[in-house]
Amino acid sequence: MAITYDDPNGDNWATAVRITDPALTEYPFPQDLTAIIYKIDYVQNASNFTPTALDTVCPDSGSAFLVDESNPRDAKGGLVRFTRIFATVPANRTEFATGSFAFPAYKTDSASTTLLRPTFTQTSVVKIDYVYLKTSDPGADLTISAKFQPLDDVANKVDFVASDTTPTLTEYQNYVTGTPGGALLKEDGDKILLEDGVDAILMESGGIGTATYLQSKETRVRRWKGNIWETSTRYVYAL
Repeated sequence: MAITYDDPNGDNWATAVRITDPALTEYPFPQDLTAIIYKIDYVQNASNFTPTALDTVCPDSGSAFLVDESNPRDAKGGLVRFTRIFATVPANRTEFATGSFAFPAYKTDSASTTLLRPTFTQTSVVKIDYVYLKTSDPGADLTISAKFQPLDDVANKVDFVASDTTPTLTEYQNYVTGTPGGALLKEDGDKILLEDGVDAILMESGGIGTATYLQSKETRVRRWKGNIWETSTRYVYAL
């Protein structure tokens, strides 16, 4: 005997019918309760099933968008069952971890063969800034920033700081002690913008009187879910 079901839309299940109400909700980041994942099950006539477009708005929240949809599975009687997964765009957040970084050597000038201190690698507490963006064109809309890198007087990458590098030895030592290396223009959130522009381009500061953050790795990009992308940028205090 064939299995039959009531057809709530009266179209022989051509239109997907929601069977999960309310949606199953998950919170991927306990420190950000605005980041919500909604999971909703549907059934539909197998012959009418087509994948749903990414970014379709969630029926339960106008700020959540389709990020995934399961493969249809047999629900008997010619029907299939599948799950649509929607997510909000997480808020930007900061986490901390450990990581190693090679700190630059000190020299009097680029031509010097004598080191005032050698380069060294040390494991440090790493500040990680996560930023999220919903976009279908990540190549155009996501920003990558480079890790901290000293340059000599002809813009070659080097592993030391000296009187003729960018930043200079004095400026870098100021990063370690938290003393601004140029005239203070303004404080912008957790950044200090200086007259020489070096700090504004290369790093963030914990504030006047504390060591300066150096970007320790190039910004990383990954697809978080669907068309929601995550960038993560890592920083260590200058030593």
